[in-house]
Amino acid sequence: MAEYRTVRMSFWHDPYIEELDTKAKLLYLYLFTCPYANNLGIVEATRRKIAYETALTTAEVDKYLDAFQKAGKVVYDPDHNLIFLANFIRHQTTTSPKMIEGLAKLTVSIPSPIIAKAVCIRYPMVYGFEEYPIDTVSIPYANGMYTVAIPSAEFGSWKREVGKGKVEEGRGKRARPPDTPTVKLPHGENGNVKLTAEELEKLRTRYGPEATDKAITFLDLHIGAKGRDEYRSHYHALQKWVFDAVKEREGKQARASPQVKSFAELEVEKNKREARRLAGIV
Repeated sequence: MAEYRTVRMSFWHDPYIEELDTKAKLLYLYLFTCPYANNLGIVEATRRKIAYETALTTAEVDKYLDAFQKAGKVVYDPDHNLIFLANFIRHQTTTSPKMIEGLAKLTVSIPSPIIAKAVCIRYPMVYGFEEYPIDTVSIPYANGMYTVAIPSAEFGSWKREVGKGKVEEGRGKRARPPDTPTVKLPHGENGNVKLTAEELEKLRTRYGPEATDKAITFLDLHIGAKGRDEYRSHYHALQKWVFDAVKEREGKQARASPQVKSFAELEVEKNKREARRLAGIV
């Protein structure tokens, strides 16, 4: 269990967060930073415990969890007291082969089929798939097997041995292993931008982490607003026009904003005026 979690400064600029009231923001932050979340982003805590530690009522906890779930931020299974945070892995862990292997081992201890399916849909690479999709296959959770869909045309039939963390090959074409560098992970608050770990690292090296995060956020909102994804490669789209678009927008905002002088600059100007007055210049 991790001893700390990180909250990016851009968290407070997220349009979804800006629309939340004070209590909703508190609960949202609590879910990400409480000690009951594992590396899959699954929080195991009762409504009563959450209410006690946040000073909210259980009714308020229910209301906000329902709102988070409708917004696609969490998946809540009250029967097992489990809450899956949809964006947790993307913000709080890495997607290195070693980490993916560790996350895969955690999946066999998930007691809820609802949560197991949610994890597979959001992060299929943890189960050894590239995407979530069509034919059925069994995936494990703590109390048995749960049937979900995977693309048989591309992967064939696959199953995971419970407790062993292995993926056995069945019929059809061979699937890529979960630690393959070509697995594309969702990025952006809505998960609309798909990049491999290698592509993300190249962008951050070339443009810097902050500029890359801004560009991903821009493209994520752009795709969401259009309601469709017309790009074959988000990696190339980002480089072709998104970074330039973000830079151009920030330039316009800077030109439109009044230049506010610092206190030190104002003091310097004040002293210069006083000196000219004493010298009889003014």
